[in-house]
Amino acid sequence: MRKSEGAQFTPGPWVVEEYTRDIKGNKPICVFNSYREICRITQGLGYNRDEKDWTEQEANATLIAAAPAMYASIGDLMGLFDMRLANGLALNQVLPKDVWERVSTVVSIAKQVKAQAEGRQG
Repeated sequence: MRKSEGAQFTPGPWVVEEYTRDIKGNKPICVFNSYREICRITQGLGYNRDEKDWTEQEANATLIAAAPAMYASIGDLMGLFDMRLANGLALNQVLPKDVWERVSTVVSIAKQVKAQAEGRQG
């Protein structure tokens, strides 16, 4: 994975690991990279203890763990798109109008997401 230029986060890959209950009876799920804990989600006070809620917390941890790879992929895709434009490939003339509009929308959203990850959102 490329090192990010604008974002200041712990390098990936990140993984999800479930811990046994701690001394307070909480059952944490942690996101780690190879040498440190990134975040911890606990099923303790303040959380509903039903299975549906905990399944959602596990899904949140999985999404968090995917963040570095998603960030790198967004940057790579935007780079390819920008390279195509710089090389004179007029995608708006090659693609059908509805496809070009969708591509333009997705690229615009990707730029906003990348800016948010870099702390530059408006």
